[in-house]
Amino acid sequence: MMLTVILAITVSNLLLLTLAVLHRSYGADPPFSGEEEDLLAYLSRIVVVSAMIAEAPAAERPALADLALAAVPKGTTLAGPSRDPVADPVAGLGPAEDHGLPETSFEVRLIPRALAARLPAEARFRLAPPTLAGSRYPDVVVAVPGAPALRYAHGGVDIPPPPGGWILLLFGTVAVVLTTALLAVWSRRAVVAPLERLAARVAGAGAPAGGEPFPAEGALEIRHLAEELSRADARQKAMLRARTEMLASVGHDLRTPLTRLRLRSETVDDPRLRREMVGEIDRLARLTDQALAFLRGDAVGEAFERVDVASLLSSLCDDFAELGCEVDCRLPPRLVATCRPQALSRAVGNLVENAFKYGDRVDLVLAADEAGGRYVVTVGDDGPGIDEGLADALVHPFVRADDGDGRGDPRGGFGLGLAIAARVAADHGGTLTLANRAPHGLLCRLDLPLDPRAGA
Repeated sequence: MMLTVILAITVSNLLLLTLAVLHRSYGADPPFSGEEEDLLAYLSRIVVVSAMIAEAPAAERPALADLALAAVPKGTTLAGPSRDPVADPVAGLGPAEDHGLPETSFEVRLIPRALAARLPAEARFRLAPPTLAGSRYPDVVVAVPGAPALRYAHGGVDIPPPPGGWILLLFGTVAVVLTTALLAVWSRRAVVAPLERLAARVAGAGAPAGGEPFPAEGALEIRHLAEELSRADARQKAMLRARTEMLASVGHDLRTPLTRLRLRSETVDDPRLRREMVGEIDRLARLTDQALAFLRGDAVGEAFERVDVASLLSSLCDDFAELGCEVDCRLPPRLVATCRPQALSRAVGNLVENAFKYGDRVDLVLAADEAGGRYVVTVGDDGPGIDEGLADALVHPFVRADDGDGRGDPRGGFGLGLAIAARVAADHGGTLTLANRAPHGLLCRLDLPLDPRAGA
C-alpha cells in the first residue's frame, strides 16, 4: 500500500510539472495573425533572402533587394538612407550599435552562430537593436556586395520563451515539498499513530478491561495485525482463565488435607516434633497461597481508576500499624494518578512486608515528578541489604537472596513478593529497581506513570 501511495504521488508530481511547463509555454493564447515568427523562421528569412541576392548576377541584385523590401515591409528595411548598392560589405554595414539585449540570452547567442554558418561567404552581418519593442530577437543588418544593405527585424508576435530553469526548480520544489508534507501527514494518521496505540495496547499500558480487542485502525496491514493480535489475546486469556480455575481448585483441595494434618499434629506428644510439624504445614499453606496469588496476576481484570495514591498508601500504613509494624510514611497531602488500586496496594504491601522481615525500621516515601508525568514510591529498610549482583535476579519468581529454601528461617519467604511487585509495576508501564542504601539496608523503588493509558 505504501508503495502504491508513493508511486501515485510521484506520477502526480510529474504530471503537474509537465502541466506547468505546457501552460507556461503555450497556455496563454497569443493573437495569431499570420505575422508570427519563431527563431527558425526569422533565421530562414534572413538566410534565404541573402542567398538569393548573392547568387544573382550583380546587375540584378538591387532589384532582388527591392522585391525583399516590398514582400516583408515590416520585417525588412534599408540599413541606411540610400538605396545605392554597396561595394564593400563591411563598410555597408554602417557603424556598430549596441543591440541592448543580454549577451547570455538564447537568441543573442544562437543567431550569430547560425548566420555565420548559413550566410553566403561574401555577405557580412551585425546585430542591431530590435525594432519591435520588447522583442528578445535582435535586428540583423546584412550587406551583400552589389546590393543595398538590408536590415531584418523580427516580423511579428514573439512566441513566449520557454520557462527558465529557476521557474521549473521552484515549481518542482514546491510540488515535492507539498506532496511530501501530505504524505507525512497521511503516514502519521494512517500508520504511525495507529502503530503507537497498538504498541501501547500490546505492552499492556492502559489495556482496556473486559477483553476488548486491539484497535483495528489505520492501514490495511495494521488492521490485519490488530485482528490477529486480538485473536491471540483471546486465546491467551482463555488459557489463563482455565489455568486460574484449575489452580483455584487445586488450592481449595490442598487446604482440606492441610487442615487435617494440622489437627492431627496436635495429637503428637513430643513438643519439639509437634512444633516442627505445625511449622511445615503453615509453611506449605503460605507457599500455596502466595503461588496462587502470583499466578492469578496474569489474569487480573482490575480496571484502571483515578485515585489518590497518597490516601491509598496512608491506609496501607495504618493496616501495618494495627499489626504492630510502624512504617515511617512521608506522603504528600494529595497525589492523584491512574492505577489499579488493589494491585498497587498489594505491590507496595509486599515491599513493606519484605522490608520488615529483614529490618527493624521501614520508611515509605511517595514523590511526584509531574513535569515528567510520573510518580515514585520508595520503600527502605535498615537490614543487611543484598548482593549487588542479585538486584536483577530477585525480581524473578522463587529467587531468594539467601539461595536457600527458607526451611527453618523465621523470615520464611518464597521469593514471590518482589516478583509480584515487579509484575504490577510492569502492568502499570513502570519499573521496580533494587539498590543498597548507606550505611546498610535495601531501597526498593517503584517508578510509575501518572497515567499509564496516556500513550494508548
